[in-house]
Amino acid sequence: IYVFGGYSALAAGTNQVQIYDTIADTWSVHATPLTVPIWGALAVHGSGNDVIVTGGYDGLASVTTTYTFNVLSGLITPKAPAPTPRYLLSGAYNNSNGTVYVVAGYGSGTVMTSFHPVSNTWTTLASLPVDRAGCGVVAVGNNVVVYYGNWTVYSNNGDKYSVSANTWA
Repeated sequence: IYVFGGYSALAAGTNQVQIYDTIADTWSVHATPLTVPIWGALAVHGSGNDVIVTGGYDGLASVTTTYTFNVLSGLITPKAPAPTPRYLLSGAYNNSNGTVYVVAGYGSGTVMTSFHPVSNTWTTLASLPVDRAGCGVVAVGNNVVVYYGNWTVYSNNGDKYSVSANTWA
């Protein structure tokens, strides 16, 4: 299990990549840190051995920093910055099209973007119909479902996004 950044006991973000070994029941810190200390970022397992990490809060502002972390080599590779700075964002990787759908987040609760790791490009998509942060996201086939969460008023419903039509239902 990999943890990217986080909020330390000193009330500050950290740039550590922490690794939990479920068999040995031990924690370690990866030798290479992230380039900025962050908390509230999104980490999504992508294709193969890559984890995509984006967004977060650096203690002063939301960030657009994006990386891939290869769990076999340990390499952290900077990627194109996200178009919208945000933290407490949510997202999911869609195996059928190799795309990460990044949804909502504090300060940009209706923004939805997609990240294509192979081409290293971001696309801004149709806005969510409801402001959300800390929500759940599932991406399957031609649909992305966003459910619950919100920053000011808890939402107990969901919305379905059509990838092909770029519309919400």
